[in-house]
Amino acid sequence: FKEISTDHRYFLYFLQTQSVRNEIEGIVSGGTIPTMAQEKMKNFHICVPPEREQKEIADHIDLRVAAINDIIEKKLSFIVELGSYKKSMIYEYVTGKKEAC
Repeated sequence: FKEISTDHRYFLYFLQTQSVRNEIEGIVSGGTIPTMAQEKMKNFHICVPPEREQKEIADHIDLRVAAINDIIEKKLSFIVELGSYKKSMIYEYVTGKKEAC
């Protein structure tokens, strides 16, 4: 077993990739509680660029994730705002404050 130095964020993102998930699915066994034998883990392939590159990759992904999360937050806020507007419009028509066209 080789000692490897990794940026923890890079390693986390790496473990979440589809290729790693596919590899894990190929070596796990069991039904209700999937298990992975140590013997099979020895053959697990890990892409390990230099630590500086790992940090750059993780920093880039962090920025993209933050931007995506910001967009999601704005869209969710807009949906809530539309829901409030809808309720207000329904109330106005039901109480007769507005008339249907």
